[in-house]
Order: sequence, then C-alpha cells, then structure tokens
Amino acid sequence: MPSGYTAGFRDQVLLDVGVCWYKQQSTGIAAKFGVSQGGLTFRREVDMRDIEFDGGGRAPIEGLSRKTRHVGVIAGTFLIEFPKHLGQIEPGFTSAVAAGVTTYTPKDASTLFAPDTDYIQRFRMVGVKPDGTYVDILFERALIRSFSWAMADNNEHKLAECEIMSVLQDDLAAISTDTPPYVYREYATLSAGT
Repeated sequence: MPSGYTAGFRDQVLLDVGVCWYKQQSTGIAAKFGVSQGGLTFRREVDMRDIEFDGGGRAPIEGLSRKTRHVGVIAGTFLIEFPKHLGQIEPGFTSAVAAGVTTYTPKDASTLFAPDTDYIQRFRMVGVKPDGTYVDILFERALIRSFSWAMADNNEHKLAECEIMSVLQDDLAAISTDTPPYVYREYATLSAGT
C-alpha cells in the first residue's frame, strides 16, 4: 500500500487537541481563551492575482502570481464563560446597572475599534509534538468576526462556529501593510510570556 510515511514522521506529527491562548490586557500575562469542544481549525484565506495582459488569463502563469490579501482565521466552538468572553465577542461594549439589572451594549456600527483595548492581543492556537515541543499560529492582534450563541436543552451554552480573525498590529511605522497578520512558530517551552 503506498504511503507518505517517512522516518521523521513520528517526530513531526502534531497530536491531540490544540489550546487557544491570549494576552490578558489587565495583567499582560497569557491566559487560556477557553474550553473548546469538537476541536479547532486554522484557515489561511488568501486572494491571488496574476499580472493581466492581452492573450493571458486563461490559466495562472508561473512567476506572475502574487498575494493581494491574506488573513488567518482560527475557528472552533468554545463553552461560554460569561461575562469573561463578552469583551472578546463584543469589543468596546459598555455596561450599566439599573434596578439590579446589568445591561451590556455593543459598540455602535461605524465606530473604529480602539487599537490597545478592543483587540484580542497575542491570540494563538498551540499544539504539541511527541517530543514535547510546541508549535503555534500567532495573531499579534485579533477580532472575533463571527459566532453564534448556541443554547440547547441539557447542554452548555456555546460560542458555536466562533471565528477569530487575524489583523495587522497598529504599528505601520515598523511593518508594512503587505506583512502577513500571522506567523507560525516552534519552541521548546510553553510559558505565560510566550
């Protein structure tokens, strides 16, 4: 039976469920994002464009393609911890208490997100290899672009189909708008500051 198995396979394969971490703004220390259910996925979304010319365009031509947009998306279902997740699913919300009722109001449309407070900082999906080293996909800044709040009889409330989208950090003096908004990393020790 043909197989892609090689001698190095067992040392390189990632095992078991990944865990999502983020940097807490109040402490600057990394914390687990939450408890996932059903696994996590990373999706790389890239728009490609070829140089156009008369007679071309029937098929991509080697050496004439380039990325015009790229974003990373980490998706999964998380059990809701309320109100812990509220600041992440509704960045910039306001709250008010009246007659013993706390009302949380999402940020208005057409209002820009605040760079240092409304974005999830250093969001990452971490996996482990058989030798105990770690691999992750790191978003320096992220937003939750979509989710559904699932409630079911005899079941936990969930952020179902939650999609966390990478965004470029607001430091364009140091980076270019062409810079990918995510990186892949490999390291020996998992720490709160990683």
